[in-house]
Amino acid sequence: MYLDLLVLGATEFLASLFSKVVFRVFSRRTSLLLTNLFMLLCFFFLLIFTADNTQTRYVVTISTRAALQILYNLLTVATLEHFP
Repeated sequence: MYLDLLVLGATEFLASLFSKVVFRVFSRRTSLLLTNLFMLLCFFFLLIFTADNTQTRYVVTISTRAALQILYNLLTVATLEHFP
């Protein structure tokens, strides 16, 4: 249980760093599009992998959590820029 909490905390930290990099490299519209595509890809992989591949499913679950956190960061900043 503690390992899961540590991994999810690290995922949120890395998602924050990655969203900062995405902000600097891409425009807001492109970064939102890429994040949504990455999140849909992760959800697609969650549907493909069954309970037989527990290790792969765990990695894909963490990636999906990171994609959701990045999308939340991007939407927060983009909303604050559009509606001050």
